[in-house]
Amino acid sequence: FFIGSRAMSEAPSPLRLIVREKASVKLLTDLESKNETPTQQWSCSEHPVVASNDGNMIAIPGKSEVIVALMADKKTLYTLKEKNVRHVLFSPKDTYIVTWRSREKEDNQTGGNVGIFEAKTGKPVRRYSQKSVERWPTIQWTKDEKYCIQMVTNQLRLYEEKEDNQ
Repeated sequence: FFIGSRAMSEAPSPLRLIVREKASVKLLTDLESKNETPTQQWSCSEHPVVASNDGNMIAIPGKSEVIVALMADKKTLYTLKEKNVRHVLFSPKDTYIVTWRSREKEDNQTGGNVGIFEAKTGKPVRRYSQKSVERWPTIQWTKDEKYCIQMVTNQLRLYEEKEDNQ
């Protein structure tokens, strides 16, 4: 898929192409010269690679981690030590990144199988448990990220953002 966004008045950003293969993700940026050598390449699992809403970051689930990469810098921004992640989500303004994996015994000690992190830093914000994800995402924000709604069995939980973005 193509990554990039720009306003009509801005100069065109370089064309970037993400190529998904069975065990890796390649970033191609030198498309005009028809150079097929990847600018960057990351290992990944079979689960979907997700781009941020503004196209500046991608989240690449692996078997033992989630790599968050900056598209413009063509490098890894940080790595979340989250194993077997199946689903990833960026919040509407790309403030947060959410991960989900199947529940494991250690979740009682870690706080749960769903992690919410600051998208720019990877700093943990919150964890909770979610048995299954019949409908992903199980958590959604309003466009301005002032409110967040979490779906749980027979309930919708509404959270309001505090001044410290927690």
